[in-house]
Amino acid sequence: MSAFSDRSQFWANSAWFQIAILAHNMCRWTARLGGHDTDRLIVGRTIRTRLLALPGRLINRAGQPTLRLPSRWPWADTFTKILDALRALEPVPT
Repeated sequence: MSAFSDRSQFWANSAWFQIAILAHNMCRWTARLGGHDTDRLIVGRTIRTRLLALPGRLINRAGQPTLRLPSRWPWADTFTKILDALRALEPVPT
């Protein structure tokens, strides 16, 4: 094996590791915005199944995109609470 392939494998592993860290942090931030206690454990799979894998549709009403969620979706209140909290955040100054 050449030194070049060892180096490229290291960079690929580093990229995957950084992506995993980013995904973990996004799950933690989402749970915190949703009002979950930081002392209580919430698993990434729970976040994915309840909030990220949406059973909704994105529709276009008069040029305005609208997310339509099912009427009996059990996590609709939590999702809208998180979405409102995200929309209320101040933009980062550039």
